[in-house]
Amino acid sequence: MSECLPSDGYKKVNYPMYSAELTLWYLKNKTDFKRPPPHNPLCQSKRSGDGPAILSPSADYEYYIEEKSKQQLLLQGASDASIKTHYWYINDQFYKSSKPGERIFFQPQKGLLTITCMDDLGRKTIIHTKVSFY
Repeated sequence: MSECLPSDGYKKVNYPMYSAELTLWYLKNKTDFKRPPPHNPLCQSKRSGDGPAILSPSADYEYYIEEKSKQQLLLQGASDASIKTHYWYINDQFYKSSKPGERIFFQPQKGLLTITCMDDLGRKTIIHTKVSFY
C-alpha cells in the first residue's frame, strides 16, 4: 500500500525473527536485541504465523493435585516482541489477560481442560491437559 509509505521514502532493513521463547528470555534477562519498529497503526497489517507459545501448563499432560490443597496451575505464554497482550481462556471461558511471559495462576477443576491463549492480533494456540485429584 503506497499510501502507508513515509513521504520522505523508506529504507529496507532486515530484522531477525526470534522464536517466542527466545524473545521472552531476552526480555526477562534485559538483553538488548534487534526488534522491528512498531507497525504504523494507520495502515492495515497483514500478519501470519502461529499464535502464542504456551509454556505452561504442558499439553497432553496429567497433573495430580492433592484434593484439599489450594494448589494452582501456572499459565505462561511467550510471543514475539510485537505482541503486548495475551488473553487466556479456560474451557472456552475468558480467565485473564496478561503480558507475554507474565506468570498467572488459576485454581483448576478436576477433569479435562482446554487452555487457549490468544494474542492481541487474534492468533491463538489451544492445548488440552488433565487434572486429577488424589
